[in-house]
Amino acid sequence: PEAVYQGMIGVSRILAKLLDEVTDGSGLALDPELESFYLMSATMVQAPEVIQNTIEVRGLVRGVLKAGVILPVEQARLAGHLAVIEHDAEHAQQALEKVQRASKVYGSKLTMGAPNAVAAFVKDVRTIVPPGSVTLTGDSAAFVKNANALIDGQFNQVEKNLSVLETMLLDRIAGLRTQMWILVVSTALCLLVTMFFFMGFYQQMAA
Repeated sequence: PEAVYQGMIGVSRILAKLLDEVTDGSGLALDPELESFYLMSATMVQAPEVIQNTIEVRGLVRGVLKAGVILPVEQARLAGHLAVIEHDAEHAQQALEKVQRASKVYGSKLTMGAPNAVAAFVKDVRTIVPPGSVTLTGDSAAFVKNANALIDGQFNQVEKNLSVLETMLLDRIAGLRTQMWILVVSTALCLLVTMFFFMGFYQQMAA
C-alpha cells in the first residue's frame, strides 16, 4: 500500500539523520589518520547520502510512472537528487581510492563495486524520465526492483567497509595500548636508573 511505502521512506530519512548524529558524535571527522578519516568519510558521510537520495528517486520515479505524467517541480526535485547521487558517489569512490593508497593492508579489504552500479542507475533514470518530458510510459514495478537491487548493493558495500573501519580502529587501539606500556616501562626504567645514581651519590656524600 502507498501509505506503507511512504512510511518506509520516512523511516529511512530518520535513520539517515540518526547516522549523521552518530558520525558527528564519534569524533572521526577530526581523525588525523588519513586511511581511517577517508574510510569514515566514504562509508558514514557520502554513502548514506547516496543511499538516501536513491531511495528518494525510487519513490519519486515510481510515483510519476504510475501517474504517467511528471510536473516541472518533480523534474526539478529529480534533477537535484540525481546531482547529489553523482556528486557523493564520485567523492566516496575517491575517498576509498585514497584509503587504498594510504594503506595496502586495509585498502585490499575494501569493497568498491557500488559506483559503477550507481552510474548505470542514474543513466537508466534519465532514460526513463528524460529531462523536460511531461508524459511518461514505463514499468514502475520493474524500476522499483532495479532500484531496490542498487540500494541492497550499496548497503552491502557500506556494511563490508564499516567492518574494515572497525578492524582499523581496533588495531589502532591495540597499538596505542602497546605504546602506553612501552612508555610506562621506559619511564619506570628511567626512574630506577635515576634512583640508582642518586643512592650512589648519597652514599659517597655520606662517606
